Amino acid sequence: MIQKIINFIMMILTIIGSMLGMNVSYAGEATDYVKARHDAILSAMIIPGNEQKIVEITGNLIDFDVIAKNSLGDEWENRSELEKKEYRALFKQLFQKSYEENLKKTSKLQVSYLKETVDKPFVNVKMSIVDVTNSYEEPSKVDFKVYKVENGKWKVIDIITDGDSTVKMYRTQFVKLTQRDGFDVLLKKLKEKLN
Repeated sequence: MIQKIINFIMMILTIIGSMLGMNVSYAGEATDYVKARHDAILSAMIIPGNEQKIVEITGNLIDFDVIAKNSLGDEWENRSELEKKEYRALFKQLFQKSYEENLKKTSKLQVSYLKETVDKPFVNVKMSIVDVTNSYEEPSKVDFKVYKVENGKWKVIDIITDGDSTVKMYRTQFVKLTQRDGFDVLLKKLKEKLN
C-alpha cells in the first residue's frame, strides 16, 4: 500500500522535473509561474551537487504543509502538534527523496502546457505528458491545482493525473492505515521508506 503511494509520488515528481521539450500553447499567470519553476529545476539539474537548490525550488512550488494536512483528512485534527510536525517533516522528505531518485528519468518525457482553468480561488495548470520513447502510449493529462500566495507566487496543493487526485489517493491509503493500525504505524512506514 505504501509502495503504491511512493510509486505515485515518484511519477508526479518525475513529471515536475520532466520539462525537456516543453511547448506552451497557453500561458496564463499561474502557468507562467509553474513553467518558470520547472525551467529553474532543469537549470539546477545541469550542475552536479545542486540537490539543495532543487529542494529549494521544489519547496517554493509545492505546498507540502497543505498537502500533508489534506492527505490525512479528518485524522489531521486527531493528531497532536508534535505528531503533525513529525508527519509534515516525513512527508516532505519522502517527496524530496522520490524526486531526487527520479531526476535522471525525466529526459524521456515531453510536456505541453495547455489552457489553464480557474476554479476560484484555485487555478488548474493543465499539462499533457508524452513518453517520446513509446509512440503507442496515450498522453497523460496532469493538472497542477495551485493557489496564489504573496508577491505573485503560486503554490501547488494537489496534482491530478488522468483524473486521479494525489491528495485523495494519500487520504485513502493513509487514513485506512491509521484507522487500522494506528498513526504510529503510518509514521514508522514513512520512516522505513526514507531509509
